[in-house]
Order: sequence, then C-alpha cells, then structure tokens
Amino acid sequence: MENVKIYLDEDIRPLLAEILRDRGYDVVSCLEKKLCGLSDEEQLGIAIKDKRTILTY
Repeated sequence: MENVKIYLDEDIRPLLAEILRDRGYDVVSCLEKKLCGLSDEEQLGIAIKDKRTILTY
C-alpha cells in the first residue's frame, strides 16, 4: 500500500505538520509553501497536482 501524502491548508496549524513528520508522514503545509490566501478550489487543485490528500478545518 502506498503511503498517504498530506497537504494542510491554512486553517491547520503548521505544528501539526511537524508532529506528523516526526511520526514518518509526508506532510506539507500551505503556510510552509507560502500559498495562503488562495481559494478553496485553488488549494484543492494544488493538492491534486501534488497527489496529496488535503486536510482542512
């Protein structure tokens, strides 16, 4: 089974990305990538392009 890659939108604190990475998950945050302020559709498009599951609040 392939590992799940996760993309956190700006509603999720970057601390969660650090915690998940410490546990071996492949996680990026839109805050880390400086992609905040985009619409939900744009955020979803980024997650799809990167083949990541999006996590939002």
